[in-house]
Amino acid sequence: MPGSSRLATSIRRFRDDERGAMAIFMLGIFFLMLVFGGIAVDYMRFEIRRVALQQTMDRAALAAANLENTRDPQEVVADYWAKAKLGEGLRTAEYSEPIVTVLEGQNRSSKQVSIRADVRSYNYFMGMGFMPVDYLEGPARTKAVQGASQVEVMLVLDITGSMDGVIPGDTKKRITGLVEAATLFVNEVKDNDALNQVSIGIVPYNTQVNLGPALRAKFNATNIPTVNGVANAGVPNVNCLEVPTTTAFFQQTAIPTSLAMPMSVHADPDASTLRDTNYYAWNNTSRATLTDWTTVSGQSNFMCPANAYSEVLLPTMNKTALLNKINSLRPGGRTSIMMGMRWGVALLDESARPIYADLRAGEASMAGRPANNADADTRKIIVLMTDGDHVATSTMRDPYKTGISPIYRSNVDGNYSIFLDRASTNLDYWVPHLCPTSNNCTAGWRAQPWSNSTNNGTFRQLDWSEVWQAVRVTWVAQQFYARSRFNGQTETTIYNNQMALFRNGTYLDVATMNARLQANCAAAKASGMEVYGIAFGAGAAGEAQIRGCASAKGSDPNDKTGYYFQPQSSTELRTVFRDIASQISKLRLTQ
Repeated sequence: MPGSSRLATSIRRFRDDERGAMAIFMLGIFFLMLVFGGIAVDYMRFEIRRVALQQTMDRAALAAANLENTRDPQEVVADYWAKAKLGEGLRTAEYSEPIVTVLEGQNRSSKQVSIRADVRSYNYFMGMGFMPVDYLEGPARTKAVQGASQVEVMLVLDITGSMDGVIPGDTKKRITGLVEAATLFVNEVKDNDALNQVSIGIVPYNTQVNLGPALRAKFNATNIPTVNGVANAGVPNVNCLEVPTTTAFFQQTAIPTSLAMPMSVHADPDASTLRDTNYYAWNNTSRATLTDWTTVSGQSNFMCPANAYSEVLLPTMNKTALLNKINSLRPGGRTSIMMGMRWGVALLDESARPIYADLRAGEASMAGRPANNADADTRKIIVLMTDGDHVATSTMRDPYKTGISPIYRSNVDGNYSIFLDRASTNLDYWVPHLCPTSNNCTAGWRAQPWSNSTNNGTFRQLDWSEVWQAVRVTWVAQQFYARSRFNGQTETTIYNNQMALFRNGTYLDVATMNARLQANCAAAKASGMEVYGIAFGAGAAGEAQIRGCASAKGSDPNDKTGYYFQPQSSTELRTVFRDIASQISKLRLTQ
């Protein structure tokens, strides 16, 4: 029909007509520009308000943390907030009230102020129907810290055998984590010590504290071992002193240099009490001889392992010396937190100044240290770290530490004999190696000490300290006493009696060790020292002791915020050491 033809023609003409196509495209582009431009505007408005909040918080934190500012930090922050007039006249922005946390060191030696707040910025464009985001909100955080101008730090670090293990879920050995964390601490502190005012010392501890020969010589040591016939020579790398175990001693901070204290014997009093009923030669490495002095493995039974790695590093400003010491730490021995703390406190106490004056005479920046305990311009800090709890340890009794023994050694073949007075005969010298397959045999008894006389040999009577340097306590009790049956008793009876004569059951039991530790921690804090406690995967018992030692945040003795930490991994341990480092540095923003 004529009309339908005209309609078809019109439709085709409309379809093919391209006029106005760009207008539609431009309309779409304009809409997208409006959307993205609106988003940018809303984000810009939010960021301007967030930056204003952050800058206000930073200024307020620095002012509140300044040690010269005697006003209450909460009031200082509130004053800054009011004067900044954040959000005043704005209906499209809201600021939360600041939450302020203050941590002050003892005697106002340091101050840390943390502030937290939030800002909410209502949107112009993002709140439209096509993008229903009514507002943008974000938190702001800041922290400012200032410490005293002069700082004295003592790192009291656990290097016991358990530090060779791994905390479940961690990827590194505990000792590796400690070395990395302590290294970070030293770098953080010394790199921010522009005026060279921070000294750091290191007290590694296990069963004992190895002072090193120079520091040990400053104290009145008794029972110094004989070595190779030379009296008072001392065993290389063995310089531990057995301090008094009384409550009164641990309630003090100083250790008088005139106080007589016996040296720990290089012996293995905690070795197994199982006895060898057969003869094992004195040079049998699995049964008779001690572990080589220069190795770590196998020395967990020693009261004082003979290793230079465990020696104390007296406080110094020398960063290289500190890092070298930390990198040399190796695990071994049992746990005596009280011993590490006792020496850490003593070497930070003002009474140690004459020792520094001598042993740090070549380091001019150490002059006058340690400062007086009550010095308001000096901050004294102990960082006490452990990965476990106390372990009771045996020690040798005083009569068997040093002094002439009844034991002789041939200068030719190294074999031993012992004088055991038998009233019924003149054959009073028992020679164990002459009875290799039986006990109390006739051939084992002689009228003179063994000397391998067929070769015109000689012998030497040994000091007790020389005996323990060569052979195990259990070997001596069995081979010299029990196998000889010198008094007619059974081997078991003789052995048990002799071991009881040689050693104490324990130096101190665990409960007493805990009590002594807490007494010394209390004394340190009362003298003005701050104690940061780190329980590194230590378990409930270790955590309780370290928490008890740590300083309190304020007047509440149970609030250990900022002073007590319980990291459960090497990563967390590094964070803890970094946090402590930030708290002892000069006034600066740390977050």
